[in-house]
Amino acid sequence: MKERRQRTRQSIVIGLLSVAAVFGAATCDDSPEGYASDVADGAGESGERADGRDEAVRDGVEDADVAAEADVGAEADAPADGVEVAAEDSSPVEDVPGDESGAGDADADPDAEEDGGAAADGDADAAGDAPLDETGAGDAEASAEAEVSPSCGDGVLDPAEACDDGNADDTDDCLSTCLAASCGDGHVRAGTEECDGHSSACTTSCGTVGERTCDACLWSACAPHADFCNRIDDDCDPATEDGSGDPAVGAPCDGPDLDLCPEGVASCAGGTLSCSDASGDSVETCNGLDDDCDGAIDETFLPDNNPLCADGVWDLGLVTGDTGSDSVGDAFWSEQWDFVTIREDDPGAAAPVTATVSLDSPPGVDFDLYVYCLACEGALAGASTVAGLDGHLDRVEVRRDDTPADDTFDVLIEVRHRAGVVCGGADWSLTVDGATPVAAATCLPSP
Repeated sequence: MKERRQRTRQSIVIGLLSVAAVFGAATCDDSPEGYASDVADGAGESGERADGRDEAVRDGVEDADVAAEADVGAEADAPADGVEVAAEDSSPVEDVPGDESGAGDADADPDAEEDGGAAADGDADAAGDAPLDETGAGDAEASAEAEVSPSCGDGVLDPAEACDDGNADDTDDCLSTCLAASCGDGHVRAGTEECDGHSSACTTSCGTVGERTCDACLWSACAPHADFCNRIDDDCDPATEDGSGDPAVGAPCDGPDLDLCPEGVASCAGGTLSCSDASGDSVETCNGLDDDCDGAIDETFLPDNNPLCADGVWDLGLVTGDTGSDSVGDAFWSEQWDFVTIREDDPGAAAPVTATVSLDSPPGVDFDLYVYCLACEGALAGASTVAGLDGHLDRVEVRRDDTPADDTFDVLIEVRHRAGVVCGGADWSLTVDGATPVAAATCLPSP
């Protein structure tokens, strides 16, 4: 305490000397050296001041000493708290450099202890090891710790949990999600529930397979199924006919053919389902319909299938090329090769043997016409390649001039796809008319 009283008196003296230095600044040298000299002189020989202010300073120092000794005595009688211990453990004032505001002497200021010491002591005791600062940081840290809750399953009940038994067993009263078990939660509670939301197969009173439902988490009675076509009394009623409850009995069915068309009706006989479909195969055609009942329409038809003349041609027969006026024709949906004979009926008539080949492409599809003389490798007699999908006609004329020999000749006709894919009412149509007017020869006699 003696050391504390000494530090207190020194702080007061230093503070008053600073004040005195300020008051004397008006009569002292304005230079830093002059100010320092005045302060030093005032501290050492206060009696040299002639304006009376030295005595006032001295009297103030003496009064402050008395007050400081009274305060120190009171502190000696009071229990030592955190503030007093900190003050007593502090280094002497002369060892702690202070700033111009006197912050370094705050612990030794008797007025600071008298005015705010009690409040500081109370705050420190109340706050414990985490005193609050002016920003409220202590409150924020405490709140953050309170918001951190243990994870579900650690056996500690948190505010957000209905229960926490510390295990992952979903068959007891507390689920692994820390929710209380209840009927309808999807878990069967041991000793309380028989089921929870699921149906189950069971054995009926007549030994067949039935079904039971879960009502209020308890099993219902085992209910038999309807009677299927299996020679078993599924419904536990011998009076019902086998298969009477089978949904397949009486339904449309498909027989043992290659299509998928349900052209028969199913029936039950001897515990086996049978189908009355005895029809043949329904083959897909290019008609805009699903002929084979496979869910796709005209799926196997490609109008641009590039057939080869050498692989086979359609023989349309013959037309007279010099007398009469007959014709032959063909129709199809894809590319094709046709064969026609242009016959000379009157060798002595001295008339050319002629024909006109016409190809009609319906709206939505476009085919071109090519005609060759004599054989597949023969010369091209003519071609027509009118374009468009609005429907149009292609035409090629053929002629062989009359000779003393038989002037009958053959032509090969190629129908070639250009554009459009339409089945059902969109077939091309081909016509060969004999003995038509043709201006020039196109097919020469063989050499």
